[in-house]
Amino acid sequence: MTDWNAAHDTVNTALAGSDVMMPGGDFFGPQLLKAVKKKQVPQSRLNDMATRVLASWIKLDQNQTGPNQ
Repeated sequence: MTDWNAAHDTVNTALAGSDVMMPGGDFFGPQLLKAVKKKQVPQSRLNDMATRVLASWIKLDQNQTGPNQ
């Protein structure tokens, strides 16, 4: 995860190992998708980013829909 407003380049930030860019910004999301389509960032890197984010989300039971599930 980047520090707030510390990253200013989609490709370099993704390739350097950041999975999440804070506070969201314009560099990931649509810009990351464009970089993957242009083969500037490998699809495998995007998959790796998503896997780590989702693994943490699931590990913390954030995938539950209600308080009793």
